Amino acid sequence: MTTYIKLPNLEYPRYEGDVALDPSGQYAVVNWVDQPAFDSSTQRCNEDSPELIDGQWRMTWTVRDATQSEIARVSTPMPENNKRYSWSDEQLTWVEI
Repeated sequence: MTTYIKLPNLEYPRYEGDVALDPSGQYAVVNWVDQPAFDSSTQRCNEDSPELIDGQWRMTWTVRDATQSEIARVSTPMPENNKRYSWSDEQLTWVEI
């Protein structure tokens, strides 16, 4: 899917439907950039604001260390029964709701 950035206020992401609804707006295509390599067990990778590089708008990515809660949540399976659970960042476990 093609994404756009609306110029000059830098609204992102904008899509083809946004461009069709606002044909008088100034838009630029944001070019896809693959995620960088990262360790998914200890890090998280999130899309960041696009940057204008060599005259082209490109996606950017931010890699950060995962929080203790994020690591615990991935490694702690939710109980398998007919009850409802929610993740507790404070207790680092699933709690019944």
